Amino acid sequence: FDGQVSQEFAIEADGIRAYWYGKSASRPGRKLGHVNITATSSAHLSERITAVRAAIASWQSSLSGEVSRV
Repeated sequence: FDGQVSQEFAIEADGIRAYWYGKSASRPGRKLGHVNITATSSAHLSERITAVRAAIASWQSSLSGEVSRV
């Protein structure tokens, strides 16, 4: 999405951590943050990736007037 950056996205779970870079505006191709995921097995990793995707999708749908995709 383009526009102001909402840094309200957060996920609290074992092995998942979101990091924001403190940038005030977004534009195509600009990295605003990242998510680190750690796991002890491929099954746990798959579960955590699914959880992060769901959290991002929920957060994105809560942003009014902005269009984005995962």
